[in-house]
Amino acid sequence: MVALAARALVAAVCVFLAVDSHAQEADGRRVATPVSVGVFPGGFNWPLWVVKDRHLDASTGLDVRISGIRSSEEQMTGLDTGRFDLVMTGFDNVVAYGGVHRKPALPTIVAFMGGDNGLLTLVGRPGFRSFEDLKGARLGVDSERTGYAFALYGMLEKHGIDRTSYSVVRAGGVKQRFEALQAGSIDATLLVSPFDVVASEGGAQRIASVSSELSAYQGYVGATRRQWAISNRETVVSYIRSYRRALNWLFDPRNKDAALQIYLRNMEGSTLAQARQAYEVLVSSPEGIEPSARFSLRGAGQVVRLRRQYGGPTWSALATARVYYDPSFYRLSAPSSD
Repeated sequence: MVALAARALVAAVCVFLAVDSHAQEADGRRVATPVSVGVFPGGFNWPLWVVKDRHLDASTGLDVRISGIRSSEEQMTGLDTGRFDLVMTGFDNVVAYGGVHRKPALPTIVAFMGGDNGLLTLVGRPGFRSFEDLKGARLGVDSERTGYAFALYGMLEKHGIDRTSYSVVRAGGVKQRFEALQAGSIDATLLVSPFDVVASEGGAQRIASVSSELSAYQGYVGATRRQWAISNRETVVSYIRSYRRALNWLFDPRNKDAALQIYLRNMEGSTLAQARQAYEVLVSSPEGIEPSARFSLRGAGQVVRLRRQYGGPTWSALATARVYYDPSFYRLSAPSSD
Protein backbone atom coordinates (compact mmCIF):
# COMPACT_ATOMS: atom_id res chain seq x y z
CA MET A 1 0.00 0.00 0.00
CA VAL A 2 2.77 2.43 0.95
CA ALA A 3 4.74 1.54 -2.16
CA LEU A 4 1.64 2.20 -4.27
CA ALA A 5 1.12 5.56 -2.55
CA ALA A 6 4.72 6.52 -3.13
CA ARG A 7 4.56 5.50 -6.79
CA ALA A 8 1.32 7.42 -7.22
CA LEU A 9 2.87 10.51 -5.65
CA VAL A 10 5.91 10.30 -7.90
CA ALA A 11 3.65 9.93 -10.95
CA ALA A 12 1.68 12.96 -9.83
CA VAL A 13 4.80 15.03 -9.47
CA CYS A 14 5.91 14.01 -12.96
CA VAL A 15 2.57 15.31 -14.25
CA PHE A 16 3.10 18.43 -12.22
CA LEU A 17 6.50 18.99 -13.81
CA ALA A 18 5.21 18.23 -17.41
CA VAL A 19 -0.61 43.53 -9.74
CA ASP A 20 -2.11 45.39 -11.76
CA SER A 21 0.05 45.85 -14.83
CA HIS A 22 -2.07 44.95 -17.81
CA ALA A 23 -1.62 44.48 -21.51
CA GLN A 24 -4.37 45.91 -23.69
CA GLU A 25 -5.94 44.55 -26.83
CA ALA A 26 -6.56 46.80 -29.81
CA ASP A 27 -10.21 47.32 -28.82
CA GLY A 28 -9.16 48.49 -25.37
CA ARG A 29 -10.24 45.40 -23.44
CA ARG A 30 -8.05 44.48 -20.49
CA VAL A 31 -6.27 41.15 -20.84
CA ALA A 32 -4.35 39.20 -18.25
CA THR A 33 -0.59 39.64 -18.08
CA PRO A 34 1.11 36.23 -18.26
CA VAL A 35 3.60 35.54 -15.48
CA SER A 36 5.71 32.38 -15.54
CA VAL A 37 6.69 31.00 -12.13
CA GLY A 38 9.28 28.25 -11.60
CA VAL A 39 8.65 26.10 -8.53
CA PHE A 40 9.82 22.90 -6.90
CA PRO A 41 7.06 20.29 -6.45
CA GLY A 42 5.56 20.03 -2.99
CA GLY A 43 2.74 20.97 -0.68
CA PHE A 44 4.25 24.40 -0.02
CA ASN A 45 2.75 25.36 -3.42
CA TRP A 46 -0.71 25.17 -1.87
CA PRO A 47 -1.19 28.98 -1.98
CA LEU A 48 -0.33 28.99 -5.70
CA TRP A 49 -2.80 26.18 -6.33
CA VAL A 50 -5.43 28.30 -4.57
CA VAL A 51 -4.46 31.28 -6.73
CA LYS A 52 -5.25 29.27 -9.84
CA ASP A 53 -8.27 27.35 -8.52
CA ARG A 54 -9.96 30.49 -7.18
CA HIS A 55 -8.88 32.63 -10.15
CA LEU A 56 -7.18 35.06 -7.82
CA ASP A 57 -4.53 35.80 -10.42
CA ALA A 58 -7.19 36.95 -12.89
CA SER A 59 -8.69 39.17 -10.19
CA THR A 60 -5.41 41.11 -10.11
CA GLY A 61 -4.94 41.15 -13.88
CA LEU A 62 -2.48 38.27 -14.12
CA ASP A 63 -2.32 34.84 -15.70
CA VAL A 64 0.05 32.93 -13.39
CA ARG A 65 1.63 29.97 -15.20
CA ILE A 66 3.28 27.46 -12.90
CA SER A 67 6.19 25.34 -14.13
CA GLY A 68 7.86 22.57 -12.14
CA ILE A 69 11.64 22.27 -11.90
CA ARG A 70 13.99 19.55 -10.67
CA SER A 71 16.95 21.41 -9.20
CA SER A 72 18.13 24.81 -7.99
CA GLU A 73 20.43 25.06 -11.00
CA GLU A 74 17.58 24.50 -13.44
CA GLN A 75 15.40 26.98 -11.61
CA MET A 76 17.90 29.80 -11.35
CA THR A 77 19.19 29.27 -14.89
CA GLY A 78 15.59 29.51 -16.05
CA LEU A 79 15.21 32.78 -14.17
CA ASP A 80 18.42 34.16 -15.66
CA THR A 81 17.47 33.24 -19.24
CA GLY A 82 13.90 34.54 -18.96
CA ARG A 83 12.21 31.15 -19.00
CA PHE A 84 10.71 32.20 -15.67
CA ASP A 85 9.64 35.69 -14.67
CA LEU A 86 9.47 34.77 -11.00
CA VAL A 87 10.53 31.83 -8.85
CA MET A 88 9.46 30.43 -5.52
CA THR A 89 12.73 29.21 -4.06
CA GLY A 90 14.84 28.95 -0.94
CA PHE A 91 16.28 32.27 0.18
CA ASP A 92 19.73 30.72 0.10
CA ASN A 93 19.35 30.37 -3.67
CA VAL A 94 18.76 34.10 -3.93
CA VAL A 95 22.03 34.67 -2.09
CA ALA A 96 23.94 31.96 -3.96
CA TYR A 97 22.88 33.00 -7.45
CA GLY A 98 22.52 36.73 -6.81
CA GLY A 99 26.25 37.11 -6.33
CA VAL A 100 28.51 38.23 -3.51
CA HIS A 101 27.52 41.81 -2.81
CA ARG A 102 30.16 44.42 -3.53
CA LYS A 103 29.22 48.07 -3.08
CA PRO A 104 27.90 50.03 -4.91
CA ALA A 105 26.46 47.19 -7.04
CA LEU A 106 23.45 45.25 -5.73
CA PRO A 107 22.81 41.51 -6.13
CA THR A 108 21.20 40.66 -9.47
CA ILE A 109 18.44 38.57 -7.85
CA VAL A 110 16.12 39.91 -5.17
CA ALA A 111 13.49 38.42 -2.89
CA PHE A 112 10.19 40.33 -2.71
CA MET A 113 8.17 38.29 -0.18
CA GLY A 114 8.45 35.42 2.26
CA GLY A 115 6.84 32.00 2.12
CA ASP A 116 7.86 29.89 5.11
CA ASN A 117 10.40 29.67 7.88
CA GLY A 118 12.14 26.48 6.85
CA LEU A 119 9.49 23.89 5.99
CA LEU A 120 12.02 21.09 5.94
CA THR A 121 12.25 17.89 7.92
CA LEU A 122 15.36 15.74 8.25
CA VAL A 123 14.20 12.22 7.41
CA GLY A 124 16.26 9.03 7.76
CA ARG A 125 15.56 5.72 6.09
CA PRO A 126 14.82 2.74 8.38
CA GLY A 127 17.70 2.28 10.80
CA PHE A 128 18.60 5.99 10.88
CA ARG A 129 16.44 7.38 13.67
CA SER A 130 18.59 10.03 15.36
CA PHE A 131 21.46 12.44 14.80
CA GLU A 132 23.81 9.92 16.36
CA ASP A 133 22.85 7.41 13.66
CA LEU A 134 24.01 9.86 10.98
CA LYS A 135 27.69 9.48 11.77
CA GLY A 136 29.14 7.82 8.69
CA ALA A 137 25.85 8.17 6.82
CA ARG A 138 25.26 9.24 3.21
CA LEU A 139 23.29 12.50 3.24
CA GLY A 140 21.42 13.58 0.13
CA VAL A 141 21.41 17.24 -0.92
CA ASP A 142 20.32 19.28 -3.91
CA SER A 143 23.87 20.61 -4.25
CA GLU A 144 26.73 20.68 -1.79
CA ARG A 145 26.91 24.48 -1.82
CA THR A 146 23.37 25.68 -2.56
CA GLY A 147 19.82 25.23 -1.42
CA TYR A 148 19.38 23.80 2.05
CA ALA A 149 22.68 21.92 2.34
CA PHE A 150 24.11 24.53 4.70
CA ALA A 151 21.06 24.23 6.96
CA LEU A 152 21.69 20.48 7.12
CA TYR A 153 25.35 21.04 7.99
CA GLY A 154 24.35 23.47 10.73
CA MET A 155 21.84 21.05 12.24
CA LEU A 156 24.44 18.27 12.36
CA GLU A 157 27.15 20.46 13.82
CA LYS A 158 24.75 21.54 16.55
CA HIS A 159 24.72 17.88 17.58
CA GLY A 160 28.50 17.51 17.47
CA ILE A 161 28.70 15.97 13.99
CA ASP A 162 31.20 17.78 11.78
CA ARG A 163 31.66 17.62 8.00
CA THR A 164 34.23 14.81 8.23
CA SER A 165 31.77 12.48 9.95
CA TYR A 166 29.43 11.84 7.02
CA SER A 167 29.42 11.87 3.21
CA VAL A 168 27.35 14.18 1.02
CA VAL A 169 25.59 12.86 -2.08
CA ARG A 170 24.30 15.21 -4.75
CA ALA A 171 20.81 13.79 -5.24
CA GLY A 172 18.86 16.64 -6.89
CA GLY A 173 15.62 18.37 -5.94
CA VAL A 174 13.11 17.19 -3.37
CA LYS A 175 11.46 14.64 -5.67
CA GLN A 176 14.82 13.11 -6.58
CA ARG A 177 15.94 13.04 -2.94
CA PHE A 178 12.70 11.34 -1.95
CA GLU A 179 13.26 8.70 -4.61
CA ALA A 180 16.88 8.22 -3.54
CA LEU A 181 15.79 7.75 0.08
CA GLN A 182 13.17 5.21 -1.00
CA ALA A 183 15.76 3.37 -3.09
CA GLY A 184 18.28 3.29 -0.23
CA SER A 185 20.97 5.15 -2.18
CA ILE A 186 21.08 7.79 0.57
CA ASP A 187 20.53 7.36 4.29
CA ALA A 188 18.93 10.70 5.17
CA THR A 189 17.90 13.99 3.60
CA LEU A 190 15.77 17.09 4.08
CA LEU A 191 12.23 16.70 2.71
CA VAL A 192 9.12 18.85 2.53
CA SER A 193 5.48 17.82 2.76
CA PRO A 194 4.03 15.56 1.40
CA PHE A 195 7.28 13.71 0.69
CA ASP A 196 8.16 13.48 4.39
CA VAL A 197 4.67 12.11 5.13
CA VAL A 198 4.88 9.40 2.45
CA ALA A 199 8.45 8.53 3.46
CA SER A 200 7.43 8.06 7.10
CA GLU A 201 4.55 5.82 6.03
CA GLY A 202 7.19 3.64 4.39
CA GLY A 203 9.15 3.28 7.62
CA ALA A 204 11.43 6.32 7.39
CA GLN A 205 12.03 8.30 10.58
CA ARG A 206 11.48 12.03 11.03
CA ILE A 207 14.57 13.11 12.96
CA ALA A 208 14.12 16.89 13.33
CA SER A 209 12.86 19.98 11.52
CA VAL A 210 14.97 22.91 10.36
CA SER A 211 12.74 25.35 12.23
CA SER A 212 13.11 23.50 15.54
CA GLU A 213 16.88 23.13 15.22
CA LEU A 214 17.87 26.51 13.79
CA SER A 215 15.12 28.71 15.22
CA ALA A 216 14.83 31.66 12.84
CA TYR A 217 15.41 30.55 9.26
CA GLN A 218 14.07 32.14 6.09
CA GLY A 219 13.05 29.31 3.80
CA TYR A 220 10.83 29.69 0.75
CA VAL A 221 10.61 33.15 -0.84
CA GLY A 222 9.30 34.81 -3.97
CA ALA A 223 12.20 36.16 -6.03
CA THR A 224 13.11 37.53 -9.42
CA ARG A 225 15.80 39.40 -11.32
CA ARG A 226 16.22 42.80 -9.77
CA GLN A 227 16.07 44.63 -13.10
CA TRP A 228 12.95 42.73 -14.15
CA ALA A 229 11.26 43.67 -10.88
CA ILE A 230 12.08 47.34 -11.42
CA SER A 231 10.70 47.24 -14.96
CA ASN A 232 7.60 45.25 -13.94
CA ARG A 233 6.88 46.65 -10.50
CA GLU A 234 3.09 46.54 -10.77
CA THR A 235 3.17 42.93 -11.97
CA VAL A 236 5.24 41.88 -8.96
CA VAL A 237 2.91 43.76 -6.62
CA SER A 238 -0.14 42.12 -8.20
CA TYR A 239 1.44 38.69 -7.87
CA ILE A 240 2.04 39.25 -4.15
CA ARG A 241 -1.50 40.54 -3.77
CA SER A 242 -3.03 37.46 -5.38
CA TYR A 243 -0.77 35.20 -3.30
CA ARG A 244 -1.79 36.94 -0.07
CA ARG A 245 -5.46 36.67 -0.97
CA ALA A 246 -4.89 32.95 -1.49
CA LEU A 247 -3.30 32.73 1.96
CA ASN A 248 -6.28 34.49 3.53
CA TRP A 249 -8.57 31.95 1.90
CA LEU A 250 -6.38 28.95 2.75
CA PHE A 251 -6.05 29.88 6.42
CA ASP A 252 -9.79 30.40 6.88
CA PRO A 253 -10.99 27.21 8.67
CA ARG A 254 -14.31 27.44 6.81
CA ASN A 255 -12.43 26.62 3.61
CA LYS A 256 -10.61 23.56 4.91
CA ASP A 257 -12.65 20.94 3.03
CA ALA A 258 -12.36 22.86 -0.24
CA ALA A 259 -8.64 23.37 0.38
CA LEU A 260 -8.16 19.63 0.86
CA GLN A 261 -9.81 19.00 -2.49
CA ILE A 262 -7.48 21.53 -4.16
CA TYR A 263 -4.55 19.68 -2.62
CA LEU A 264 -5.77 16.32 -3.89
CA ARG A 265 -6.28 17.67 -7.40
CA ASN A 266 -2.73 19.01 -7.52
CA MET A 267 -1.01 16.13 -5.72
CA GLU A 268 -2.76 13.37 -7.61
CA GLY A 269 -2.24 10.02 -5.93
CA SER A 270 -2.23 11.49 -2.44
CA THR A 271 -4.92 10.19 -0.10
CA LEU A 272 -7.33 12.30 1.89
CA ALA A 273 -5.50 11.20 5.04
CA GLN A 274 -2.23 12.50 3.59
CA ALA A 275 -3.90 15.75 2.59
CA ARG A 276 -5.16 16.19 6.13
CA GLN A 277 -1.68 15.53 7.50
CA ALA A 278 -0.27 18.08 5.09
CA TYR A 279 -2.89 20.60 6.26
CA GLU A 280 -1.84 20.09 9.88
CA VAL A 281 1.84 20.57 8.99
CA LEU A 282 1.53 23.41 6.48
CA VAL A 283 -1.54 25.36 7.59
CA SER A 284 -2.42 24.57 11.21
CA SER A 285 1.14 24.46 12.56
CA PRO A 286 2.93 27.70 13.51
CA GLU A 287 5.99 26.19 11.78
CA GLY A 288 4.13 25.88 8.47
CA ILE A 289 3.43 28.29 5.63
CA GLU A 290 3.82 31.92 6.69
CA PRO A 291 0.18 33.13 6.79
CA SER A 292 0.94 36.63 5.50
CA ALA A 293 3.94 35.86 3.26
CA ARG A 294 6.08 38.06 5.48
CA PHE A 295 9.82 38.00 5.02
CA SER A 296 11.95 37.45 8.14
CA LEU A 297 15.14 39.50 8.18
CA ARG A 298 16.22 37.61 11.27
CA GLY A 299 15.69 34.32 9.46
CA ALA A 300 17.47 35.67 6.38
CA GLY A 301 20.39 36.61 8.60
CA GLN A 302 20.62 32.98 9.70
CA VAL A 303 20.82 31.89 6.05
CA VAL A 304 23.62 34.34 5.37
CA ARG A 305 25.48 33.26 8.50
CA LEU A 306 25.35 29.62 7.43
CA ARG A 307 26.63 30.46 3.94
CA ARG A 308 29.50 32.46 5.43
CA GLN A 309 30.34 29.50 7.65
CA TYR A 310 30.09 26.66 5.12
CA GLY A 311 30.37 28.31 1.72
CA GLY A 312 34.13 28.68 1.61
CA PRO A 313 36.42 31.72 1.26
CA THR A 314 34.37 33.32 -1.53
CA TRP A 315 31.46 33.83 0.85
CA SER A 316 33.31 34.71 4.04
CA ALA A 317 32.73 38.45 3.51
CA LEU A 318 29.10 38.06 2.42
CA ALA A 319 26.98 41.18 2.79
CA THR A 320 24.07 41.71 5.14
CA ALA A 321 20.86 39.89 4.28
CA ARG A 322 19.07 43.20 3.67
CA VAL A 323 20.62 43.69 0.22
CA TYR A 324 18.93 40.51 -1.03
CA TYR A 325 15.41 41.66 -0.12
CA ASP A 326 13.39 44.62 -1.37
CA PRO A 327 10.41 45.25 0.93
CA SER A 328 8.83 47.92 -1.26
CA PHE A 329 6.85 45.42 -3.35
CA TYR A 330 5.31 43.75 -0.31
CA ARG A 331 4.34 47.09 1.22
CA LEU A 332 2.49 48.08 -1.95
CA SER A 333 0.61 44.76 -2.06
CA ALA A 334 -1.56 45.39 0.99
CA PRO A 335 -4.76 47.30 0.21
CA SER A 336 -7.06 47.99 3.13
CA SER A 337 -9.28 45.09 2.05
CA ASP A 338 -6.52 42.49 2.66
